[in-house]
Amino acid sequence: MIASSNESLTRPEIVRFRERIKERYKKLPHPKILLLLPCSAKKPYSFSRTHKAIRKAVSDCGNKSAVHEVVITSPLGIVPRELELFYPAQQYDIPVTRSWSEDEISMIGEGILEFLKTNKYDNMVVHLPSDYGFVRNFLSEFTSTCSEEPTSASSLQKLTEVLSELARSYGKLKGEKRLWEAVMSFARFQFGNAADALMVGAKIKGRYPNLRIFKDEKQLGMLVGARGMISLTLEGGKILANEKVYWVKIDDFKPIGNIFAVGVLDADKNIRIGDDVVVLRNKDLVGVGVAVMGFEEMINSNRGEAVRIRHLAESIQKKN
Repeated sequence: MIASSNESLTRPEIVRFRERIKERYKKLPHPKILLLLPCSAKKPYSFSRTHKAIRKAVSDCGNKSAVHEVVITSPLGIVPRELELFYPAQQYDIPVTRSWSEDEISMIGEGILEFLKTNKYDNMVVHLPSDYGFVRNFLSEFTSTCSEEPTSASSLQKLTEVLSELARSYGKLKGEKRLWEAVMSFARFQFGNAADALMVGAKIKGRYPNLRIFKDEKQLGMLVGARGMISLTLEGGKILANEKVYWVKIDDFKPIGNIFAVGVLDADKNIRIGDDVVVLRNKDLVGVGVAVMGFEEMINSNRGEAVRIRHLAESIQKKN
């Protein structure tokens, strides 16, 4: 996605991302220190040279679990580290001009103020270069650690020193617990409150950015790095069906593959193209897949593919 003009700020998928930050996002429960960071040309951010250097400095503080990394960028505004894979956070590309339009400044400022209303921290650390200076106007108390460039030796050293001092009073969180918190945050961003049913009691396996979600030895889904979303299995689909979210109801027929709009009776109004959905027939789960249409188009169209099926229920496969 090329975001080369102010018009990019109003693209539907961009606006949707910012709205979800306001409506669905909740900070990780453990971190008490907010660390604001610049974006990077390479996506996901954590794979870039800049962010690798910054993350090492954070790790060197001795208690990285107390620190919550949040990226400031245009056109998205605010991107918490655990959401860096979510579309379109790893797909956009913006020219690096080191200058910001009034619209961008207003959008980012509003995003920061809204974010801090619902997400509370004990301390804020700003590790942003000089062209991000406007960000400071939207903050009250904070510590700045970037004297030159974010990756200069002096800036990284100061970042480690400041975080070491601030983080020493907090308990450390084990890596697997912190990873669970991050995936929980991601799931809530994707599925809303239904994420609680999906994630409570679950275990995370794998290596970032590809992480599998298990509960009672059954895989519920997988965070797929390249896709930037959680892809559900049938077990995960059962949970979403019980929570009555992201459902597509079809007529009384036996699907043998992808679902076409002519067979759709109704659909959850939250569904947009690219969302993972559960397919129901007479309240029974018959499959999980990816929406190829938004909910209105699914309901009103008489032709075209509505859901691309990933898994069909075994009962359906046997009958077919």
